[in-house]
Amino acid sequence: MGEAARAALRAIVQDLTRRYTAGREVAARVLPPSQDAYEILALRRDAVRIRERLAAAASCIALCGIGPGPPAPEDRDLDTLAAARLRTLRDQLAERVAREEAAAGPLWRVRHLLHQIGRLDAVLETPAAVREPLACLERRLSEDDEAARTRLARRWIVLPGDGGAELRPLVGSKAAALAESARLGEGTSIPGWFAVTDQAFREVLGTRAPEAAALAGPANDGTTLHEVIDRILSRTEGTAETRSALVRRAWQTAPLPPGLVAAVSEAYEHLAPVPDPFVAIRSSATEEDTETAARAGEFDTFLFVRGAAAVLEHLRLAWAGLWSARALHARHALGAAWGSVGGGVLVQLMVNARVSGVLHTVNVAAGRPREMLINAGLGLGEGVVSGLVAADQITVEKDASLAGDDLHFGYVTCDKRERVVFNSRAGRGTTRVETLYHQRLRPTLEYVELCELVHAAARLETAWGHPLDIEFAIEGSTLWLLQVRPVPAAFAVWRETAERIPLRPGGLS
Repeated sequence: MGEAARAALRAIVQDLTRRYTAGREVAARVLPPSQDAYEILALRRDAVRIRERLAAAASCIALCGIGPGPPAPEDRDLDTLAAARLRTLRDQLAERVAREEAAAGPLWRVRHLLHQIGRLDAVLETPAAVREPLACLERRLSEDDEAARTRLARRWIVLPGDGGAELRPLVGSKAAALAESARLGEGTSIPGWFAVTDQAFREVLGTRAPEAAALAGPANDGTTLHEVIDRILSRTEGTAETRSALVRRAWQTAPLPPGLVAAVSEAYEHLAPVPDPFVAIRSSATEEDTETAARAGEFDTFLFVRGAAAVLEHLRLAWAGLWSARALHARHALGAAWGSVGGGVLVQLMVNARVSGVLHTVNVAAGRPREMLINAGLGLGEGVVSGLVAADQITVEKDASLAGDDLHFGYVTCDKRERVVFNSRAGRGTTRVETLYHQRLRPTLEYVELCELVHAAARLETAWGHPLDIEFAIEGSTLWLLQVRPVPAAFAVWRETAERIPLRPGGLS
């Protein structure tokens, strides 16, 4: 090995040692008072990863004959610190559960407390005897959830007041998260909506579809839509795009049961006090917006849809969007069969946004659990989420936002040359237009709007008990919360801790 390579390896070791020492100092300061289990595990994981890299560098130095590698860092107390704080947080959560149980309120009020305790128990390896009292409560909650789903099992339409998180098997992740967020106190900030259920989806799949059958080759009048899709997907020729287009045509020709047509039309009629309101129609699949995968942009969304006939037409298209080319590629990569496809379709009042964007309650990319990250642009969120238009980036210190003090934030204003707006010429859908020159370099969010958004996000994160990804819009001066989903990257910390780098208090981690 040349001297330059030796010098580079030594520089890498020095940098890793510096970063590890700095990380240990931060962990020693932050862990004891932290109220955030994710923050504790993320800091500890980052330190472990750097230590592993140092160990690899030491092995490389020894193998290259440069000399003995750097000594292993002393971190015997890191797991002890983390485990002690996590146990304290678990005790605090258990006390809150006990108070809720004593108040004899509805069991859904302890749902997210129990979920938080369950995640802690998984990484702390809590003894079964300690877990059993809460396990009994979890079983009661599960029974209540199942009873609620049984009552709604035959429904084609579910409304916001019908439940919360327990609705997920019936209406999918997106609609259930909105229902739960409303139940947790943010209902006035969520536009009116209803969801067409998985039951309706299954019934349409089981109907005879003679027109669609011709798309899949020889068939008879008894061929169901399910069988048509199965035949299309089993073809070996053609691309995912070709198969997706055929599935879309099959859905467009499939008949809808008269009862479903009437139920959707009635729900749409009662959605707003004005006739024929504009709505957004989005998938609410069970495979999206979960703790393991967001799948954002994989399924089709339709904006500014108006009239009952158009809603029914786009309901078919939303169901067909479950077989978009991206979705087919993803299932192929995961080895997933399409039999698990399902969920609901969300029909939500359209927000003609002046400003819209996405807020993450943790800055995962920068490794800053105590920082919110916001991307906000002009016009509709479709442009911001897809990356079609430029957006301002704002970071906010959570300590200030949670305490109700003045916000401490950083604001990077972008040149927002374009925005996505309602296509007034066509009377439906959206279009991309140029931004007025004087608006391009103005911050999208005023301070008061930023405060309202951050405080709403902080309340929701506290209630859900885990980091959130929130899509928002501002119409006039009104803040609307359009979607609420978990941040999968944050949950990965829990899985990595439990499966690869388990806590070992009192010894080397």
